[in-house]
Amino acid sequence: MLVNISYSIGFDEVPGVISKFLQDDIRAELTQNILSKVEESLAYLEQENFGKTIQTVEEARQLLAKIDMRLHDCSNILRGYHSELLSPSPQQSDSPADHDAPELKVMSTTAGLQEDLSKLRAVLKEGTDDFEDR
Repeated sequence: MLVNISYSIGFDEVPGVISKFLQDDIRAELTQNILSKVEESLAYLEQENFGKTIQTVEEARQLLAKIDMRLHDCSNILRGYHSELLSPSPQQSDSPADHDAPELKVMSTTAGLQEDLSKLRAVLKEGTDDFEDR
């Protein structure tokens, strides 16, 4: 099972964190684990041990899927960071409240979605009541 986690960092720290993800997680995984799985697969294939070849290829695929998820996370984080760089908020100060601005945008969007969902439920309930009256 996969879970999403979140934590707060300073806005200016985002590129460094993404760099760490790319170097420590992705590059290390590629160079250490995936390449060794490919080498193992080739060795098993030369020995005509197809069961072990299949197993190590599947292990490499699972590692690649893990890398793909991390790359997706990096892409999403950078997309938000880049968007915020292109459209800075009118208040440019170093108060702690300013660091929460991107989070507040998400929360207000969520609140708007919740309001729309409540309206939709009300409309659907009215439609159901009308249907039951027939």
